[in-house]
Amino acid sequence: MVIASVDVGGTLAKIVIYIPHTEIFTDEKSHELLKRVMREGSGLLDEELTMHLCDGILYFMKILSDRVPSVMRALAKRNVRTSSKDVLGEKFLPKNISLFSTGGGSHKYQELFDNSFQDVYRHDELECLVRGIRKMFSRRGECFSLANIHFGGAKGIEREIIESSPEDITAQDECLVVNIGSGVSFLHCSKGATSFVRVGGSSLGGSTFLGLTSLLTGVDNFDQAIDMASKGDSAKVDMLVRDIYGEKKEIYGLKETTLASSFGKMISRKSRLAAKKQDLALSTLIMCSMNVAALAHLHAKNTGAKHIVFTGSFLARSTVSSYHKHHKLANHLHKRNTIAMRTLAYAVSFWTKGSRKAVFFQHDGFLGAIGALSFDTQVEENFQKRESRL
Repeated sequence: MVIASVDVGGTLAKIVIYIPHTEIFTDEKSHELLKRVMREGSGLLDEELTMHLCDGILYFMKILSDRVPSVMRALAKRNVRTSSKDVLGEKFLPKNISLFSTGGGSHKYQELFDNSFQDVYRHDELECLVRGIRKMFSRRGECFSLANIHFGGAKGIEREIIESSPEDITAQDECLVVNIGSGVSFLHCSKGATSFVRVGGSSLGGSTFLGLTSLLTGVDNFDQAIDMASKGDSAKVDMLVRDIYGEKKEIYGLKETTLASSFGKMISRKSRLAAKKQDLALSTLIMCSMNVAALAHLHAKNTGAKHIVFTGSFLARSTVSSYHKHHKLANHLHKRNTIAMRTLAYAVSFWTKGSRKAVFFQHDGFLGAIGALSFDTQVEENFQKRESRL
């Protein structure tokens, strides 16, 4: 039986569909039909993240949350009308498809889901996130850290280029989950347990970055704000150690280029006039990322968590920049907020003196939907079969 899950956030909705090998369509035909539905709903089928289980395939899709009604109705239809020249046929999904939903929007669209699907199951979003993380821990190559955490003199698009290094984490490992969305939640996942405790939070998240950037620059689109930041020089806005103690001096083990005060130079009228919008956007991005990393370090130290894993919409991009379209990068990095990722990685390494790393996921953004889907017995058995073969 085909099974779907949807994680509806404030801006984006993430959809995962499991199609067993026993369904009428071949993998190729299922793929093409899902792409068509996504195009109709102005969504994206992320082909690079397609995941093969023992008895089926997982497909991963993103749409704007306000497009949920049209896309979910299309998925719920027994027949998808195609052109007369189309050889894929008309049947798409079986009428008794089950839907697992999570996220704040699962309540908003409760009536729509109930009317469109035979069986609808709702689950807590943080519980789904943790379940999804535990499932993906066991997938070889899923988790990675960054190999080049230092910015150096990188400017423009060079600042966005990062290199990944695989991390081996098991479902039994203790970890601190840092979920960065509009705000930030810190979850402690005990060793060998599927339960979690929310140990803290912060109001300085992704919406803080975009809100402040909008006020300072007038740019209110997330991807455009990130692109703007990549062209900036935060040293024109922030106060560094060298601005306080002088050039070529190391104080308390801090290098001269260490950030001392975010927006510290903006107390000077001369500096305010010299600062560009790009500089302000980058300073805002680094400020939010550094704050999250500092709190993550303290929570990990307090709980004794071995790993610090970062997830959430703040780390993702909804489109691919023109640079990434023409340059080959690791396929799981080209849709990321890479400046924030490297800032998080650098800060975690700095504060923990290298004892911990910032860990990320290839399927970040879909972890909640994966967790919701895993409540289905058929999918759960597939995950267990896969784990037993690794």
